[in-house]
Amino acid sequence: MTPTRPTTDPDPADADGMYPDECRKPFLGHLEDLRRCVLRSLAALVVTIPVGYYFSDQILFWMSSPVRDRVERLYYFAPQEAFLVKLKVAIFAGLILASPFVIAQI
Repeated sequence: MTPTRPTTDPDPADADGMYPDECRKPFLGHLEDLRRCVLRSLAALVVTIPVGYYFSDQILFWMSSPVRDRVERLYYFAPQEAFLVKLKVAIFAGLILASPFVIAQI
């Protein structure tokens, strides 16, 4: 015989109307929701990082504006450094662009 709740004591989640079905999901159901949110957030990053890479030259120009009167151009000391700087700027720009969607997923 399984214990049952008394019918006179309502469930507090039901009384407020606050997500009564989501509170009763099994653990794997919550993991599925988490997986869905993480995949949507990653998809938003996959879309916004290339946009950030496209605009990375303009962003770097804007970021270097405080020192532009003293230095006429940026110098890179390794062959891959120019690409890596553009990639880092693109990743940060993509994170900033995707942050409203990622925060909404939380």
